[in-house]
Amino acid sequence: MDSAPIVVGDSQLGWLTLLLLGLMSLTIAIYGWRSAPAASLNRRFAMQSVVVTWWATGIAGTQSTYAMEFWGRWSFAAASLLPVVFLSFVEVFPTKERFLPRFVSQATYGTGATLATIALVSPWIAHTFVVKDGIVARQAGPFMWAFATFYMASCALVLALLAKKWRAARGLARAQLRLYCTGLLVFCVGGITTNLVLPSVVGDSRYSPLGPCFVIFFFAFVAHGIIRHRLMNLRLVVHSWVTTCIASLVSTSPLLIVATVAWQTAGSSRSSLALLVLAGLLAPPLWLETRYLLHRYVYRGDGDFRALIGEASDRLARVLGQAETATVVVDTIFGAVRPEGVAIYLSSDLSEGLALIRVRQNETGFAAPDLLPRPIVAELIGIRFLASSQAVPLDAGRTPSRAASAILENNHWALVLPLVAEAQAIGAITVGEKLSGAPYYLEDVRLLQVLGNQATVAFKNSQLYERVLLANQHVENIVATIQSGIVVVDGKDTARILNEAALELLGLRGHLSAPGVISTDRLPRSLMSLLNQTLETGSASRTADLVVHRGAEMLPVMCSTAALRKSDGAVVGAVAALSDLSTLRALEIERARTERLNYFETLAAGLAHEIANPITPIKVMTQLLPSRHRDEVFIREFSKTVNREIDRMQKFIGRLRRLSGPTHRDRVAVDVRLPLREALEVMQSLFDERRIALTVNTCERPLVVLGDASELQELFLN
Repeated sequence: MDSAPIVVGDSQLGWLTLLLLGLMSLTIAIYGWRSAPAASLNRRFAMQSVVVTWWATGIAGTQSTYAMEFWGRWSFAAASLLPVVFLSFVEVFPTKERFLPRFVSQATYGTGATLATIALVSPWIAHTFVVKDGIVARQAGPFMWAFATFYMASCALVLALLAKKWRAARGLARAQLRLYCTGLLVFCVGGITTNLVLPSVVGDSRYSPLGPCFVIFFFAFVAHGIIRHRLMNLRLVVHSWVTTCIASLVSTSPLLIVATVAWQTAGSSRSSLALLVLAGLLAPPLWLETRYLLHRYVYRGDGDFRALIGEASDRLARVLGQAETATVVVDTIFGAVRPEGVAIYLSSDLSEGLALIRVRQNETGFAAPDLLPRPIVAELIGIRFLASSQAVPLDAGRTPSRAASAILENNHWALVLPLVAEAQAIGAITVGEKLSGAPYYLEDVRLLQVLGNQATVAFKNSQLYERVLLANQHVENIVATIQSGIVVVDGKDTARILNEAALELLGLRGHLSAPGVISTDRLPRSLMSLLNQTLETGSASRTADLVVHRGAEMLPVMCSTAALRKSDGAVVGAVAALSDLSTLRALEIERARTERLNYFETLAAGLAHEIANPITPIKVMTQLLPSRHRDEVFIREFSKTVNREIDRMQKFIGRLRRLSGPTHRDRVAVDVRLPLREALEVMQSLFDERRIALTVNTCERPLVVLGDASELQELFLN
């Protein structure tokens, strides 16, 4: 590269300008290196800037016309190394994937270092730097063609490598490459044109000093990349007072220009005054607009940020279901960042993981599996978000694992926002890359985090709401199908009839449908008395003596009441469960009747045996009487047997009379052994017939109780 600058009249301004350019390049080199000394990318960028400084100072030294031979060779040596340091940087920028064979890189490095050494210590590339007619001239050495060929080829190699990386990159990496490639292209084209092409065309180096000026465009694109795209993971801190000063300078510029022009031209006082007033009126809005634009550029402040969050909050406050909430969240994210797709995953009782509930896609590359992959789920707790390395600055969040990174890349997910409530992941939002191809800036991520936090609260509320709905449906189904009537009072004025059984018991069918609300005046007083007692004391009650009048019918009802309480324990209502006892009472009467019939059946069987036993000997003796009526022994035995059996029947009849006596008799002292013995005598013949041996052991002393002998005998018979 030709490094001979123009020398026009007073050359002090030219070479001082080039020295300032070199100083700026050196400052940028130090800034890039000190930001991350251990990072290979930052070290190579610093080396790149140092070589640019080397080249600019060489041209400045030649421009000064002092020691021109030394500074001329110095500038050509630096020019030989420029493609080398740019290639070294591009190989690891923005990522370290190798796109060039190793021997190509090594050959480029070796050739550049060799040419730099030759240029520095020998005249084989350029020599004899002199000033002719105000222009610095030099003689080309025998290796000038090799230098020019290497310079053109290596610059083309660097730009081709950048283009190849740009095609393979996405998101943040593509945005960074676009800026760096544009700045480097302007620098290379400008430098090659002014320092290599034009000297060959016009025959002198009058345009060569313009070459280093193109470094301003290169560093301008680099600075823009640092501010907007975190180039090399650097953050340029611009204090608000800087933007305020720039805005003040811009807003006062019209006023200063008008004042200067009016003073120099000595124009009419009225027109000058009018222009000054107009410039003064324009200053405040110009200051505000300039400061707003600077803030948007430097800090990426979004004027619609608050409006977007406010609109999302308002829409989320009006929906409760999960499907509606998911739709609002997806629409808001699409309106905010325009991604390729958005998918929302939530925990479900039907699956173990996080299941897909809503997806919206603008590109087919965005994938949305039915279940969120386990490697992603495993990393959701304790992080702000998961991000693809191509989507956001590398230090914006925790670096995902290798498995999670592969899933992000395969599904074209730029971000995964966890929905965490009470230290538990209830869901996640996956966001695709931007349709524009631009990366997600940290401000975009913060906006999505705020939306994610709002979505977490909304989804948690929707889950609770659906559980309440499901629980209410279960309770309503249970209440509607149970046989007991359910009545709820919130106070002493109104009551809610919850099911048909309550309407039937209270005789309200036809006047009201269940569930329904009625005045407590229409409820039975006995029922309201129990409910009021529960409302006042908060204690539950239960009674089976409640009688409800249903028209002319009186129904026995069992009533159980319980208090309804708030979380602080305050009683806010009472519930009563009513059960119709009429069927139960009828069953009890029928059971008693059945037991009575069973008793009489048993008693009849015993009576038959008791009557048949004395009749049999009397019948036998009577049949023998005609033939033995003169037998005195027979006659005595006959008289004895008949009298004994007749006495036995009389005693039995006496016991039966006692059993059929009045039901309510006075309780007297009774020896329990006597009614027990009589009951056994009644049943003894039945036991004998069935060959049942019954042994009774009673105490020798009387067992006296207050009671009725007949009822006790009936009890023992049962």
